[in-house]
Amino acid sequence: METGKETLANLTLIAEATPATLKQKIYQAVATWVAQVGERYNFYDKPRDYAALNGLKTALHQATAQKDDVSSLNIYGAMDRVMQKTPTHAVGIAMYSNRIANFEYGNTENSHAWHTADGMVYLYNNDLNQFGEGYWATVDPYRLPGTTVDTVSLTDGEKSSSKSPQAWVGGATDGTIASVGMALNKANEGQNLQAMKSWFLLNDQIINLGANINGTTAADIETIIDQRQIDPATTKITVDGQVYTNQKTVSRWANINTTDPENNVGYIIAKGNAPITINQATRTGTYKDINGYFPSDTVYKHTYATLAAMHGATVKNGSYEYVTVPNATDTKVAQLAQSPDYMVLANTGELQAIKTKDQVMANVWTKADQLDGLVSIDQPAAVIIKALGNNVYQLTAAEPSQTGNLINFSFNNPVHLQGKTEALFSTNGHVLTFNPADLAGASRAVTFKLDVPVDRTTLAATIKTAGNLKAKDYTKASFATLTQALTEAKAVIANLATDQQTVDDANTALVAAIDGLVKTADTKALQAALTAAAKLDAKTYTDASWRDLQAAIDAAKDVLTLDEPTQVMVDHATKAVLTAQKALVKRSQTDPSSKTPPTKPLPADKNGRHQKTQADMPQTGDKVIQWLSLAGVGMLLLIGGLMIWRKRREQ
Repeated sequence: METGKETLANLTLIAEATPATLKQKIYQAVATWVAQVGERYNFYDKPRDYAALNGLKTALHQATAQKDDVSSLNIYGAMDRVMQKTPTHAVGIAMYSNRIANFEYGNTENSHAWHTADGMVYLYNNDLNQFGEGYWATVDPYRLPGTTVDTVSLTDGEKSSSKSPQAWVGGATDGTIASVGMALNKANEGQNLQAMKSWFLLNDQIINLGANINGTTAADIETIIDQRQIDPATTKITVDGQVYTNQKTVSRWANINTTDPENNVGYIIAKGNAPITINQATRTGTYKDINGYFPSDTVYKHTYATLAAMHGATVKNGSYEYVTVPNATDTKVAQLAQSPDYMVLANTGELQAIKTKDQVMANVWTKADQLDGLVSIDQPAAVIIKALGNNVYQLTAAEPSQTGNLINFSFNNPVHLQGKTEALFSTNGHVLTFNPADLAGASRAVTFKLDVPVDRTTLAATIKTAGNLKAKDYTKASFATLTQALTEAKAVIANLATDQQTVDDANTALVAAIDGLVKTADTKALQAALTAAAKLDAKTYTDASWRDLQAAIDAAKDVLTLDEPTQVMVDHATKAVLTAQKALVKRSQTDPSSKTPPTKPLPADKNGRHQKTQADMPQTGDKVIQWLSLAGVGMLLLIGGLMIWRKRREQ
């Protein structure tokens, strides 16, 4: 916050000498930042001088804070710095080149800043203490976030103010996303480490690529995925789905979970990387250790979680690929690890490029041949190509090397500029040329359209398929939909001025109409079932079973009276008629459904007679049979009684 207070003081001082419009813009930015910090810090406390105090008061009096802070992304080509700001987080990247030195050291200040410009990434979220007081006194200066480093020990301020032999440092941005790159070369600092480093800044992720990593050392060459300050009492780290305890490596992903989810940071490790280590360490330090000019005996103690790709003491053509995901839950990080939102098109010393849903982002170190099958680029450049639809694209380009050389983009089809364009862009047939002279690495954008011949072959094949279909085989409604789609498709394919999108849409509609056809029902089986049922005589069967058949017949006839019955309805009716017919019970028969399977006889009683089972008892059937049975029993009883009476008379 102290540094921020100094920045506000400098801005309000500069604002006094700027035009009214810019002055108001500066004041509004100051007011917004102060409002965002709120009560966490008092910017009026201990000002550096009266001008700083008065400038802050003037800014807050003349401007109001923006309710929704504006997102921004700026690449500062004259500083080799990048700053991205989103609603949820901010990213800073520090680099150096043959234009800007690595770091300053003087008056014994900034003595351990050796790697602060080796591609250091500052990831800011709601954790306002992440880079706050005590950070530089306790952070491991050999392993700063985002850097690829030779970790050999260095003396205070060693090799300060050294420039790189490389010019390719910078990137291209459309104000929302960016392709940022750095050709790292430590030759002027007594090291032979070299690497091509890219950061593709999306709205919610950072895609980190490294290639052509070469070097030897007595120590280790490492790429520091992050060195994040944490509170060990409240922070939970997840490694490959497991709670971090003492794991040494990360296979696929890790996530730092804090008490505030907006302070979480996730890391996704792509396959094929060098071993990724993870460790947690607590360090103490004072500012007098790194700044002899303003010595302080205050001892700071902070804990850091560090993830690093270990390239070894000797690395030849090494590489890395990982993704940084701010404000992510374990679930989100695991999901992105399983299904990435991007695809790597190239990760070499000539080209580093990725593709997302509708855009290609690339850092061309030398040249690119058929990037994504779309374009070839003949000079080093940073590029973003967004597909806007219907063969229209937006190209954002920059020349980070700042040589001013023309850059030619050769497409597979003639290219035509669209809308208002700058003189920096011109076309000649298939070639779009960008003139970056005097831009100092700044980005410029242009919209263009490719004259791509319309491909009608797929639509023609679909029209042929649709034309072979017969109306009698399908319902009237579904075939009417097909007829309309077919008519429209024929009109589209006959129009020589139509574009590819219209052709594709017509084909999609026609395919949908074909898929939506409903076949007319085949009623032959149902008709046959009804014909067979009509030959039966109701007098032959019991009333109940006949009623069931008649109900099935009536329902089937109702189905046949429908304008367009479906096959499912017809099949159901057919089955119902056949089932009812099979279940008919003749008046002279016992209902088959009442029969029970034979059972074993029960044990005999004391007189030697077997007890009767339910199956031995009279069954429900024809009443005449029941009465005859009763009459027979009565006759037997009568005859038996007469025989007993006659025998007694004879005695």
